Amino acid sequence: MAASNAGLADCGGLFFLHTDDKHLAVKQCSVTDSLGLDNIGVYGGYRHIDVRGRYSESWDLIGTNELDIANVGVEGRFKYISLGVDISNLPYVFSSLSIYHPDSLFRLSTRIGRGTLDIGEIRWFSEFEDDIVHELAAEWESHFLYREVSAEARIGRQRVGVSGKILQTSPENPEKEYYIRDSIDIVAIGFNYGISIGKNDFAAGYTFADADATLYGILHKETSYKRFLYLPIEAHLHHIYASWNRKPLHTDLHFVHLSGSTEKNPDRFYETLAPNRALPTSILKALSFTFLQKQFRVDTDIDTYGIIGGGSYKWVFGNKYTIAPHVDLHGFYAAGEADIHKKIETTILFSYRSETEHFTRNLNIAGSLLSLGMELRRRGSANIALEYGVTQLIPFFVNYRETWPSDVAEGEPGQGGQGGGSGQSTNEEPASQMLDSVTGLQAALQHSSFAFVVCRCEAPFFRLN
Repeated sequence: MAASNAGLADCGGLFFLHTDDKHLAVKQCSVTDSLGLDNIGVYGGYRHIDVRGRYSESWDLIGTNELDIANVGVEGRFKYISLGVDISNLPYVFSSLSIYHPDSLFRLSTRIGRGTLDIGEIRWFSEFEDDIVHELAAEWESHFLYREVSAEARIGRQRVGVSGKILQTSPENPEKEYYIRDSIDIVAIGFNYGISIGKNDFAAGYTFADADATLYGILHKETSYKRFLYLPIEAHLHHIYASWNRKPLHTDLHFVHLSGSTEKNPDRFYETLAPNRALPTSILKALSFTFLQKQFRVDTDIDTYGIIGGGSYKWVFGNKYTIAPHVDLHGFYAAGEADIHKKIETTILFSYRSETEHFTRNLNIAGSLLSLGMELRRRGSANIALEYGVTQLIPFFVNYRETWPSDVAEGEPGQGGQGGGSGQSTNEEPASQMLDSVTGLQAALQHSSFAFVVCRCEAPFFRLN
């Protein structure tokens, strides 16, 4: 009877865009362990994740989440088939089935899972602190169904693979006062090809993904449900990659194109954001007809692409005690454009005012990602390894531009219904403001980094009689 045991502990963090109005930080630590006994494998783990984000633009949007995830799984491997089950406290359950040839000539795999994911809490703050609706806080919980099927085949030195993935979520109403629910459909199809020639290994692949999602913000009071957020999103992704490996050298090249849009709905109760509708009934009755109503409708078209390529190299010194420094250097270029139409509707008593803002944002950036790391390992009856690394984003060129081709105002205060006045003006962002924006963005990117620490403790195979 053969058995093996391996454990892993690691901590890491992503710290991106340290500015007053834009910020993203992710920290995580995990501990995992696995035990293999003949053709049965058992594994388990615990992971803590902390996410903090902020985005400001005449209003603040803050997202936070802390997750403690524990999971346990078992896998049985037989001559032609393998079965696996993974269970987590999120909760979710995944099951997998693989059919394969003993000589690895082909492999057919399926995977299906269902569960709940607590995405976190989102807080919206208005531009003015004395607004009647200054802050909205809603919890976001997603109920998902995931399905995947893949096939792989080996023909001599060549290998070919194809895969399909479907992720769907269903909107549900939890017993909470404020919450966000979603309805998401994502379909992804992938193809890959590889060939090994001597010590060289070449691989290439293509992935296409299509996503349709709708987010709803709901206020729930007893039997009453009010929607204050309605955000439909469409997105398309194309990803092409190629790689060449010749140990200890690894190189790769990626091209990504992402396009997406959000479309406003002119009908009532379909506003992108209606903060006043998030007020409890008791406050609405107290305010009566003196209540000021403000609603937002947003149209957005986004088109971006990026190219990233580079390589990594690892040196190993020593035998029983080894030191393995490694370096990873990638260069990248990315460009994107966002065309935004924002309509602000304001109602005071019987007065109605509508303002439309149309502006475009363009961003071009080129730079590099430099990663340096070191692994210390002791080989013996128990392998122990300690690894540390840090990655720094180094921008060489940043060009950010914001233009306002039109600024249309419809209606005047004091008139019933929709007013008839309108105007149009064109203005460019002043050069000094644009320079400040670019300088601030470049400084923020230069302070964006990713660091991780990994500690591994492994025991080699041993035999039980």
